[in-house]
Amino acid sequence: MVIGLDIDGAINRHPQFFAFMSQTLMQAGYEVVVITFREDRASATDDLAAWGIRYGQLVTWSFQADGGEDMYAGKDRRCHTLRVDILFDDDPLVLCRLPPAILGMMPVDHQIHDWAGLGDGRDGPDKRCSSRTDCQ
Repeated sequence: MVIGLDIDGAINRHPQFFAFMSQTLMQAGYEVVVITFREDRASATDDLAAWGIRYGQLVTWSFQADGGEDMYAGKDRRCHTLRVDILFDDDPLVLCRLPPAILGMMPVDHQIHDWAGLGDGRDGPDKRCSSRTDCQ
């Protein structure tokens, strides 16, 4: 099984969890690939090392280097090429473009709830969570 991880908005949202997950998956013999739309490969490598993320392959790209290919098409194509089974990404537009064979997983926190207009459901559909204490 191949697990794909995005950095910005996914790994950096909870690096401790993704470090534990990537280390455990690699130790169990799964393949972990990091697929990120970052132009600066060195900063990606440094961030992953600082967070303790284990991976077998790091894939980065940019508009300039890849002839203007957009992030959505780029991630979809790279996931297909790398035979990714599960992709963790923060962007619902990336996830909805994945073929049905790839399971898309999105880390959701209160920041995403606010962006999507979701609340905790206790105070009706218009309730917004502006901080963690608002929803406790």
